[in-house]
Amino acid sequence: MMTPNQCAVERLARVAIGIGFVYIAVAVTPGASALVAFIGIITSMTGVVGWCPVYDQLGVSSEAAFANFLERRRQATPRE
Repeated sequence: MMTPNQCAVERLARVAIGIGFVYIAVAVTPGASALVAFIGIITSMTGVVGWCPVYDQLGVSSEAAFANFLERRRQATPRE
């Protein structure tokens, strides 16, 4: 089962970067760009799904890291 291992910020960035790669492949350099388009599609799809197979193999999760960051920030913020 694929457990999400990307935070929302990273997912949005991956989709935007992937779309940028596809745009570059199609509009800017039409000819030698199949690899660039493929990279863009894969990058976008990992962002849409929220799961990165490389992160899974390495045991990395930006979702957990981002949650830990937010928790530390919440604890450090003085309450009134």
